Amino acid sequence: MPTTLSQYFLKTAIYQGSGSVAMLPDILTSLGAKRAVVFTDKGLVLSGVLDNVKAMFDLPSRGLACDLVGVFDEVPQDAEMASVNDGARFAREHAADAIVALGGGSVLDFAKGVKYLLYKGGNDIREIMPGNMAIVTWPKAEPIPIPHVAINTTAGTGAEISPIAVIYNAIDKVKGALLHPFLNSDVTILDPDLTLGMPRAITAGTAFDALTHAIEGVASPGAFGMSDANGFEAIKTINRWLPVVLKEPGNVRARNEMLGASAMAIVSFFYSGMSQIPVHNFAHAFGGKYRVPHGYGNGVFLAHVMEAMPELYLPKVKDIARAFDLDDLKKDPEALLGDVLSRIRQLKSEAGIPEDLKEYGIPQSALDDMTKAVMMDISGILFPIPEEIIRKVIQRVI
Repeated sequence: MPTTLSQYFLKTAIYQGSGSVAMLPDILTSLGAKRAVVFTDKGLVLSGVLDNVKAMFDLPSRGLACDLVGVFDEVPQDAEMASVNDGARFAREHAADAIVALGGGSVLDFAKGVKYLLYKGGNDIREIMPGNMAIVTWPKAEPIPIPHVAINTTAGTGAEISPIAVIYNAIDKVKGALLHPFLNSDVTILDPDLTLGMPRAITAGTAFDALTHAIEGVASPGAFGMSDANGFEAIKTINRWLPVVLKEPGNVRARNEMLGASAMAIVSFFYSGMSQIPVHNFAHAFGGKYRVPHGYGNGVFLAHVMEAMPELYLPKVKDIARAFDLDDLKKDPEALLGDVLSRIRQLKSEAGIPEDLKEYGIPQSALDDMTKAVMMDISGILFPIPEEIIRKVIQRVI
C-alpha cells in the first residue's frame, strides 16, 4: 500500500469551558509574561465583555507576575494592514512583552499580524508582506518568543489556533495572507460565556465559516486520518448544535459545542494542506472588493461552489452525508451530493443566510473584474478554477 507524507503540528494549548477566562492571568504568568496588552474591538467594549476580562486581573492576588498595561480597542471589521501597524506601535509604547487577543476572527488575525511585525522588528507590515503575502514554512520558520493568548468570542474562524492570518490591504482592496507555523497563539481560551451576547447574524456567519472549513478540509485531496477525524466531527457537531444555538442563543452547552466545532474545523482545514479551497477563494475576493463578511460570504458561496465543482466533493460525499446525519446512504454519489446540498441550504435558511449577494448591490458589469479577483486570490493561484466555472458561480450570486 503506498504512503505519502503527512504533517500535523498544533502548538496551541486549549482551555475550554464555562468560566475558563478566569484562568487568563495565571496563564500569562506561566508563559513568563510581565506586561500584557489586549487587542479587541469597540463592540466587545460596549457589550461589557472586555470589562469581564479586565476584571480577572483585579481578583485577589495569587502571586501573579503579569500586569495588564493597555487596551487597544480600534481593531476594524477586517484586520487592516494600517491598523496592524498602529497596534504594533501601541504595544511598543506600552513596553508590552505579551499579547492577548479578545474577539472574533478579525481581532485574532490582527493580533497575529502585530505579533509578526513585532517579531520582525518592522514598522509597516506591508513591507514584510510583499505582494500581500508572507509564507514561511518549516524548517526555515523559527519560534516567535512573544507570549500570546487568544480568547475567541465567536465560533467559526478557528483563528485562535490556526497558523494563518488574513490581513486586509485597504489600498489594493485585497486580503493578504500571512502564514507561519508559530504564528498561532500559545494558549487559547474557549469560554462559551463570552459568546452568549453574540448577535444572530454573527452566530450564523461564523458557523458557516466553520462548516466551510470542515467541508473543504475533508474534501481536499490532501486529507488524511487526522484531518478527516476533526473535519467530520465538526460537520456532525455543527449540524446538530447550530439549530439549537439559533433557537436558544443563551444555551451555554450549545455555545460550547460550537466553539469546539470551530476549532476542529480549522484543524481539518490546515492539516489537509489548504491547497484546494475554492469556496474560500470566492469569499476572499468578494470580501476584499465589496467587504462581504467572510463567514457570510462562505455561507452564500458554499452550495453554489459544491454544485459547480462536484468532482471535488463526490469522492467523500458518503462520509459527508453521514456527518450530516442523512438517512439514505445507499444512493448513488450524485444523489447523495444533492441531499447534502439540500441540508446545507436548509441550515442556511434557518440561519438567515441567502442564496445570493443582492443586498450588496454588485452590478453585472463587475463580472469580469470579480472573475479576475477570484483567479488572482492566493487560493485561486494555488488551485486554479476554470474561468467558466468562476463566471457561472458569480452570475448565480450577483
